[in-house]
Amino acid sequence: MPYSRVRLTGQSVLIVDDSEQITALLRDIFSADGADVTVANSGQEAMVALQLRPYDLVLLDLLMPRPDGQDVIGFMQQLNPELLTRTIVLTADRYSRQVRRMEHQMHIRMTHKPFDVAELRTTARQVVGPRTAAA
Repeated sequence: MPYSRVRLTGQSVLIVDDSEQITALLRDIFSADGADVTVANSGQEAMVALQLRPYDLVLLDLLMPRPDGQDVIGFMQQLNPELLTRTIVLTADRYSRQVRRMEHQMHIRMTHKPFDVAELRTTARQVVGPRTAAA
């Protein structure tokens, strides 16, 4: 099944961003694709949510007040390092060493703000696609 047709039905998605406009938009997009969406408006809320249940996909803003996205990534490395392969970092920062290291050494997917909704949906489906296609 092509990724463009893979829905996220039954997949659990955690959206972490300190902008309520962005979390509302992403919640609507991924809920419409059939995902079970949880929203965290801070790094602290994300860390609590990550301890309460497993997630198939995490959409994580990098630049937030502390604890920021980098802190959440460090927390995920301790809690469940495999989850990093199912994480998409949302950032306006395209060029910092930190972002390049996450992409190349940690193999975390990046989507740059402002993001293209269709592209983000495709990336999300690629991240969970093999698990979804088998369902």
